[in-house]
Amino acid sequence: MTAVAARIRVVVVDDAEPVRRLLCATLERDGGFEVVGQADNGLEGVRVVLAERPDLVVLDLAMPVMDGLEAIPKMLAGSPQTCIVVLSGFDAPQVESDVLGLGAAAYIPKGVSPLQLATTLKQLYGRANGDTPEAVLSPPETTLAGNPTAAPAPEEIRLQGADALAPLRSELGYANRELERRTDELARAKAELEQFASIASHDLAEPLRNVTGFVTLLLEDYGDRLEADAAEYVRYIAEGVTRMQALIDDLLTFSRVGARPMQMTSVACGEVVGAAVDALSARIEATGATVSIGDLPRVQGDFAQLVQLFENLLGNALTFVAPSTSPRVEVTAVPDPDGWHLTVTDNGVGIDPKDRDRVFRVFQRLHGRDAYEGTGLGLAICERIVQRHGGHISVDGAPQQGSTFHVLLPRMAGVTG
Repeated sequence: MTAVAARIRVVVVDDAEPVRRLLCATLERDGGFEVVGQADNGLEGVRVVLAERPDLVVLDLAMPVMDGLEAIPKMLAGSPQTCIVVLSGFDAPQVESDVLGLGAAAYIPKGVSPLQLATTLKQLYGRANGDTPEAVLSPPETTLAGNPTAAPAPEEIRLQGADALAPLRSELGYANRELERRTDELARAKAELEQFASIASHDLAEPLRNVTGFVTLLLEDYGDRLEADAAEYVRYIAEGVTRMQALIDDLLTFSRVGARPMQMTSVACGEVVGAAVDALSARIEATGATVSIGDLPRVQGDFAQLVQLFENLLGNALTFVAPSTSPRVEVTAVPDPDGWHLTVTDNGVGIDPKDRDRVFRVFQRLHGRDAYEGTGLGLAICERIVQRHGGHISVDGAPQQGSTFHVLLPRMAGVTG
C-alpha cells in the first residue's frame, strides 16, 4: 500500500480577517495543507505557534499589538523547526533583508495567485527541510538608500565691528535659523515621502486583493447560486471596498497636508473647534457624546488645516471609547511661554505609555480592525499639521483612563489671545 504524504501543518497570522479567511481557504482547498491555527496579531500568533508547533507559519508584517518583525524571533525561539514565510505587501529590499536576517525562510509579496501561493509554500517548506542549508531567498545585494545625510549647517558669519553692524548681524542670524529650519523640514518631508510610498502601496493594494480573491472563490465554488457562505464572501467584498475608499481618502489628506501651501491668517481657535464639531455632528449625536469647549485663543495658522487637526482629535475621542460608554470630550487652552497650550481630553480607552510615540506614526494601529474603525492615519495627519505650524503634539493617559492630547502652537507676532 502506498503511504499517504502527511499534510503540512500551517498557522496563519494576519490582522485582516478577510485575508486570513482567503489564505486558509486557499491552503485547505489545495489538499496539501492542514490549517491548525490562526491569529490576528503577532503576540497571539506567538502563542498559537508555541502551542501547536506547526511545520509552517504564514506571517503578515504590519499588525497591532506585536508586528511580524518582533514575532519572528519569539516564534523561532519556542519552535525552532518551524518554517516561517512572511507574506506582506511591503515592497522594500531593506524590509526583506530584515525579515531574512531574523530567521524567516522567505519573504513573498502579497498578490500572488492562490495556485501559485500553495505551490510556492510547498517548495519553500521542502527546501527549508532539505539538504540545502541556504535561505530560499537571499537578502538583496542592494537596499533602499537611507535618509540622506543632512548638509552641514552653514557656518555662522561672525561680524565684528561697531554697533552699526548689529541690524545686519541680526538679519543674518535670522536667515541662518530659517535656512536650518527649512533644511530640516525638507529632510523630514523626504523621509516621510519614502515611507509613505512603501506603506501606501501595501494598504491601497490589500483591499483590491481581497476583492479579487473572494470573487474568484465565489465564482469557482458557487457559480450562479448563492448560499450562506457565498453571501458571506459578498459581505467581505463590500467591506474591502469600503476600507479601500477610507484609505484613499485619508492618504489623500495626508499627502495634501504637506504638499499644499499654507494660507496663514489670524484664526480664532473657537471657530476652528466649532467647525470641527459641526463636521462631526452626526457622529456626536449617534454616540450621545458631550463636547465642552473652553475659552480658546487666536493663533496664526491655516484655518482648514487646523479644522482638520481638531476634527481628527475629536473623531479619535468618539471612536476609541469603551462599549456602552457615552464619549465626553473637553477642549481647553492656557498660555505657554512659547505660545498656546491647547488640550483635548477624553474618557476613552486610553493609551499605554509605551505607545505614546507610536500612535503618531503612519498606519500604526494599537487595536485590531474588528475592534475599532479607522485607517491608522488620523494622528499622523495631526502631527504633520502641528509640525507645519511650528508646534508640537503629544499624548498622555493610561489604559481605560482616557487620554489627553497636548497641542503647543507658537505665539506669532501681532496675534494675541
